Amino acid sequence: ATYTLGDADVGAQISVQVSYTDLQGNPEGPLTSAQTAAVLNVNDAPVLVTNNPLSVPEESTRTITAAELEVTDVDNTPDQIVYTLASLPSGGLVRLNGSNLGLGDTFTQDDINNNRVTYRDPGDANSTSFQLSVSDGTATLPAITFGINGVAINDAPVNTVPALITATEETATA
Repeated sequence: ATYTLGDADVGAQISVQVSYTDLQGNPEGPLTSAQTAAVLNVNDAPVLVTNNPLSVPEESTRTITAAELEVTDVDNTPDQIVYTLASLPSGGLVRLNGSNLGLGDTFTQDDINNNRVTYRDPGDANSTSFQLSVSDGTATLPAITFGINGVAINDAPVNTVPALITATEETATA
């Protein structure tokens, strides 16, 4: 039989007990091994769970939630999962608590879970993306590309005539 150590075994001391029948047909055992040293934890890498584009109407700000972007890690808390901006979106702004983020700036999964990370559309409604690296402090995921879908809004018409023109019936105007 084979036994694979898991997270539940961390800190435990493992021993093995065997029983067998020898070549003469005699039962032998049970024999018990000495206990191992305590089982040490091995870091589990973070896992990308969700990466769905965020839809943002022009000139609007939308919150990036776990429904759009979520990384989990069985041996780290959300505040230990750190996203680093590896590239910036063309045009719009990624913000943390209302402050603009730049290349190399960071936020956490806890920030996402608590609605502190937003994207601001610059008013052009263009779709864009930016890249993120994600780390639990030991293991780092390959770069993630997070998409932004710009949504155009049907703006009301604007009068661009420079002045009001008054016309009298059967009179030419310049």
